[in-house]
Order: sequence, then C-alpha cells, then structure tokens
Amino acid sequence: MIRALYVDDEPALLEIGKLFLERSHDITIDTDLSANDALDKARIGRYDAIISDYQMPEMDGISLLKHIRSDNRQKTPFILFTGKGREEVVIDALNNGADYYLQKGGDPKAQFAELRNMLIQAVQRRKIEDELKKSEERYRNVVEDQTEAICRFRPDGTHVFANAAYCALVGKKKEDVIGKKCIPNIPKEDLAVTKNYLQSLTPGNPKGCMTQRITMADGSIRWVRCNDRAIFDDKGKVIEYQSVARDITEQKKVEDALLDSQRIQQYIINFMPDAMYAIDAAGKVIVWNKAAEVMTGVCAGDMIGKSDHEYAVPFYGKRIPTLVDLILHPGTPQRSPYEHVQKTEGTTLISESHAAFPDGRTIDIWIKASPLYDHEGNISGALSVIHDVSAYKQLEVALLQANRKLNLMSAVTRHGILNKLTALNAYLDLIKTEAPTPSISQRIDRIESTAEAIRRQIESTRQYQDLGVKAPLWHKVSDCFGMAFTHSHGEIKKVRCINHLGGLDLYADPLLEQVFANLIENSLIHNPDLTEISCSYEKTGNGLMIIYKDNGIGIPETEKESVFLEGYGKNSGLGLFFVREILEITGISISETGKAGNGVRFELHVPEGRYAIRISGTTPRGATLTGAHL
Repeated sequence: MIRALYVDDEPALLEIGKLFLERSHDITIDTDLSANDALDKARIGRYDAIISDYQMPEMDGISLLKHIRSDNRQKTPFILFTGKGREEVVIDALNNGADYYLQKGGDPKAQFAELRNMLIQAVQRRKIEDELKKSEERYRNVVEDQTEAICRFRPDGTHVFANAAYCALVGKKKEDVIGKKCIPNIPKEDLAVTKNYLQSLTPGNPKGCMTQRITMADGSIRWVRCNDRAIFDDKGKVIEYQSVARDITEQKKVEDALLDSQRIQQYIINFMPDAMYAIDAAGKVIVWNKAAEVMTGVCAGDMIGKSDHEYAVPFYGKRIPTLVDLILHPGTPQRSPYEHVQKTEGTTLISESHAAFPDGRTIDIWIKASPLYDHEGNISGALSVIHDVSAYKQLEVALLQANRKLNLMSAVTRHGILNKLTALNAYLDLIKTEAPTPSISQRIDRIESTAEAIRRQIESTRQYQDLGVKAPLWHKVSDCFGMAFTHSHGEIKKVRCINHLGGLDLYADPLLEQVFANLIENSLIHNPDLTEISCSYEKTGNGLMIIYKDNGIGIPETEKESVFLEGYGKNSGLGLFFVREILEITGISISETGKAGNGVRFELHVPEGRYAIRISGTTPRGATLTGAHL
C-alpha cells in the first residue's frame, strides 16, 4: 500500500484527485490545503511520496520541495502537479530534486491515470534505490573489514574500489586511489609476466592466481598472492578486474630458507614459458613456476614445501610414480601412465602423455625430467618440464588421416574408372567385328552412356580431391549449413530450411560445407515430397551434438549403418561414405537415429576441444588487456 500526501490550495482538486487515485485501493491519499502544514507532516517521514501544486499562498510548490530536500535524510519522492507550464518552472523543479512534473488540464481521467503511474514509479524507484544502498553498505562493511587487500580496476588502471587494506598495502590514501589510475610499483622485469597473466583470463576461464612482487615506498620488496577475476561485457571484452591480494612476504622468507641449500636458477625457471617444477630428495616441491600455476591452476604458495604434489599434477595420476620419482628412485617399477617413456644420456627421461584436469580441460603434453645434483655430485632432486603439444598432436592426427583418405580416394577412383573403361573397350571390340545393325547402334548408345558415367564419376571425385590435404580450421557452422542449402536452392525451392546453428564454431576439415551438402542431397534424392530440413545443436555430457533432420520417409532400422558404406545406394556419388570420412579427420562421428517413416535424424558427435559457442556474436579467444594489476 502506497501512502501519499497531496497538497493544493483548491479543495475541489484535492477531492477529485483523492477519488481518482484511491479507486484501485492500493494507494491512500492524505490531503492538505497548506504547504506549511504539509511540510510539518512530511518531516515526520510517514509518507511514501508527496504531490504538490506549484502556485499556492504562503509557500509555493518549489519552496516546499526545497525545504524537504534541505534535510539530507528526506528523500521522499516529489511530484509537481500544476497548471503552470512555463519552461523555467519545469527546470527549477527538476533542478531542486523533483522526481516528476505533470501539467494540469485536459481529460481528468487520463491525467489522473498518468499521475497515478508517476506516483507508483517514483515510489518503486525510491524503494529499489534504498535497498540497493543498504545492500552496498552491507557489502562495503564486509569488504572494509577484510584483512586481504581488495580492489577493482579497469583495464587502463583506473580504480573503482579499494578497501583500507589495499590502500595500506600500496601506501596511498583512498582519495588518491579511487577514480585515479593507480598502478602499484611492480618491478620492471615482472611487468611482462603480469601482462601475460592478465591476457590469459578469458570469458571461459575468467579466474586466475599468481604470486608477484611490489616495491614499497621505502624501497623494500613485498610478496603478494593475488586471486583475480576478469569481468567481461556481453561481447567478450574485459571491462574490469577484481583482485584479492594477501601479503605473503613472511611465508616467502620461510620458503626461501628451504631453498637455500638447493637453489637452482629459480628466477629464470619461474619465467620460462613452459610449466616447470622441481622436488628435492625427500620429494618436497622446491620450484613451481608461473607457467605451472597457469597450467594447473594451483599457486606456487600452495605447493612449495609440500610432498603430495600429485594432486596438483593430474596427468601423473594419484600415487603413481612420476618421471621425477623414477629419477630419484631408479628401481621403482615403471607403472607410469605415459604412452611411452624413453631414457637419454644423464638419466634424463622423456615422455608423452594426455592431461585431464578437474575443470574439464584436456591437453596433450611432452614431459622431460632431469636430475639435480649437489656440490658432491649426488642426485639431490629432480626437475620436470611440461610442454603443451595439443596443437601439434591435432595436426599430426589430421595429417595421418589425410594420407589414409588420399590413398583410399585413389584406390576408389582408380578401381571405378578401370571398370568403366573395361566395359567401354568390350563394346568397341564388338562394334569392330559386327556390321552396322540396330544392335550395333544400341551398343554405341551404351558406349556413350558408359562414357558419361565415367565423366560423372570423375566429376564426383573432384570435390574430394582436397580431403584432409589442408589443415583443419574453425568454421561458423551456421554459414556452412546455409551455404550448402543455398547452393541447392534451384532444386529445393519448395523445401523450408530451419537453421538453429547460430553461435557455433567447429574445428573440422575445410570440406565441412560438403558434409551438409551431401546430407541435403541425400534428403532430396530419397524424398520427392520433402518440405522441411532442419539443423540444430545441443550440449552433451562429453561434448556437443549437431542434429540434422528432415520430414521425409526416413531410413529402415536394418540400413542405418549400411548407408555409410562405400558404394551403398543406387547413385554414382560418394555420398554418406565420404561424409563420415570428412568428419573423422577431426574426431567427429556421425550416426543415424531417426525412426523410419518420420524422417532422418543424423547426429554428429563433436568431442570437447573441437567446438566453441560464441556469446553475442563473439567467440571467446582471449583479449589483449592492459592496466594495473594487484
């Protein structure tokens, strides 16, 4: 229920206004003929809003508004409702804090309906503002009481929030931080690492953790551990960073003391592009570089000095000997999960494996582990270097698939052409030995038909001559499907196309468009009365599924797998056989799951890592970001 005070020196207007506004029983109106009396009532603070005339004796409406607004605590919504329509009155009212202005006159029903809407909107807006202010105050109190340094800043370094702990850490007052480009004094040699770290945050992976140094005003160095989140707009562009930092300088001193006896070139390793970590003879982690932090998502501070490093290195497997374990303990049975492990000079071990992280990421890795020696030449630890070779592996698999496809293509084409030429030669031999009779003419026709079949088969293989030859690439699937449909438009003017593939990108062979072209051709050939073709996608438990459907006659249960065999069907094209071959180059499988009589349903199963879903037209690909970081 809204309770409002209506002030006007015209009793009749007060009466009619009260009647109109209270008709729906959700508003209660108190009236007053005197602005002075209304001011006393308003100060008590029992009204949700005030409606006032402008021109009144003793005190006009704007003077009443000024008195109410002079009390900073009095934010009651105020609507000026007057017959004065001068522009200066409107400007004066709004400049002094009026929420709305409405001129009297015209149809009373329409006018009071508009006044009612203004009243409800003003009250609702003020309630929302009050709740938001209370919520912000509660949040600010919680954040201000934290011992961690908390801040929010834009990519250019402009800070929009900083708590007391943050200001103390950077040695500045709040007024010198908030709204200003406040860049902490990060050592010059650390700036590139910090920038690369910020650039690694993407809409798909917005959170990160890193340990970095800050130079204080007195020249001393403090170590902080930062947990950060990048905030993006709907186009995937970073708009802010939120950082929660803790001073771990004392912890770092303890860690450095542990490393003194076996210190390696820590600084160099820490900034190497590959993930690197080292353990001592007791199996405790003594090095965990920044690349290892990014790859595993585990901060160095959570690993240094610990011996249970397996949990943070998921590609090694729980309680299974790692490469560094095999170096420290050569007699350990090689139960390592690697695909292969080879030994080089100096007891260095090299291996390849597949990494599966708890957050769902999977990568192919190359690992090299080498021993560390003390000053007496004894093995005192081991160092492991991990390199992400996923891109190389994908290319390697694609090239292997391409060679197999090319060999298969050559065999199929050669076999088909030789068969046709054999028939052609046989008919020519018969012509040479017979007189020109009607039967000879018939055989000549067959020669022409066979020659035409050869031509069609050669033409059909042209579209597959690049199968697997070019490296796979990212496709906008909606465009591929749309182009395939458009190129067939001359044959399918009566067929409706439903394209629900917007926002989907697929890593596949360059002939992806031909996949959809063959599926469409298959639908047209076998369904003369076809009226609809559709394509959509949905997430699954282990990837993504693209669904192609038509409203034709479907495929019998006994033929659902046969349709993908080479030579299946009555047509000379390579059809669904090569659809499957094209997709398999990048690990995409296809099956037919429709119900006979209800049209086909081809399901393309895409594994993780081979697709991306764009948000508002932008595919998450990371961003180039600049600005302060803490």
